[in-house]
Amino acid sequence: MAKHYIVIGAGVVGLSTAYHLLSLGHRVTILEKESKARGASVRNFGMIWPIGQPLETYYETALSSRSTWYKLARHCEFEIENSGSLHLAYHIEEQSVLEEFIQKETKYRNINWLTPEKTIQTSPTVKSQNLKGSMMSRDECIVDPRKAIFQIAHWLDEQPNCTIHYNSCITMIQENACYTFDKKYEADKIFICTGRDIDLLFPEYLKNKGVLCELQMMRTGIQPNHFRLGPSICGGLTLLHYGAFNKIDALKDLKSKIESEHKPYLDHGIHVMASQNQAGEITIGDSHQYATSFDPFIDDSINQLILEYLNSLCSLPSGKIESYWKGVYYKSTLPEPFLIESVTPYCTVINCFGGAGMTLAFGIIQDKIDNFA
Repeated sequence: MAKHYIVIGAGVVGLSTAYHLLSLGHRVTILEKESKARGASVRNFGMIWPIGQPLETYYETALSSRSTWYKLARHCEFEIENSGSLHLAYHIEEQSVLEEFIQKETKYRNINWLTPEKTIQTSPTVKSQNLKGSMMSRDECIVDPRKAIFQIAHWLDEQPNCTIHYNSCITMIQENACYTFDKKYEADKIFICTGRDIDLLFPEYLKNKGVLCELQMMRTGIQPNHFRLGPSICGGLTLLHYGAFNKIDALKDLKSKIESEHKPYLDHGIHVMASQNQAGEITIGDSHQYATSFDPFIDDSINQLILEYLNSLCSLPSGKIESYWKGVYYKSTLPEPFLIESVTPYCTVINCFGGAGMTLAFGIIQDKIDNFA
């Protein structure tokens, strides 16, 4: 039987929730506190990044999520590019991790080793000095989150059983009703997909289930002469960041090397990646700091560390940075890299995707939503 659901939050998690509820035949009202989403969902690389997910847990989920992104790109008329990714190796420790990873997982993933020559052919911006080669993965995709998120919201708002109310900050929830300062919204159930803003409604709920993470990122202007980066680029630091590489035996030696030579990067939780959107801008990042609160000011020394590392990997035609920003999200401290949990008989919280919301949200919510709807 069709029901009516309220979804609070129009970021990627809220939109994923609304999309899958609609696909089940339900009616959905989305309430967004801003005039459009402005949180972590529009402050990221725009990467759908299956290569970072462990094979035995969420790799297939990431591929499922990617399929939904492609479907939505057609419906909502935003661009998506199957860019793939290049993991560059300039040290034997990085090469050892990548070669072991390929040996163990090449049967299951679309990955292979590229020689230095093939790497340069694939991405001419990569620096050749001391390059040992790279791992090419063909699963990764890029959207411009600042466009895609808004296009999905606009498309959902046009569907017969979906309505979005912007500038609707929920200040209180009582049973199956939500309240703004001047309106009341009722439904059969409520899904709270507010990311960082969960603290406005349930300030203590994630205290033992998630930790706040702040990141710093930046973006160049449009690169000259129609330059295309090709695959998204990353280096050895990224191998320490993603769970997909945790069981690689050679990772221990790489971690020791980075701890001795790049400790400031570890202190700031930095791993360096670059991706190019369809307009030609290149997004660069990022750092990861964990705390209960953060200063509002961008730390330029962190940005300089990121840029120095990127410059050791590649030479962009234009390195001029047009914008800098911070993002904040909750990262799960539970065994699962997300949280979907009922907090009352009428309310379910969906949160704590960390930096994997773009990659996992559509797949995870598709798998789990029936248990809470």
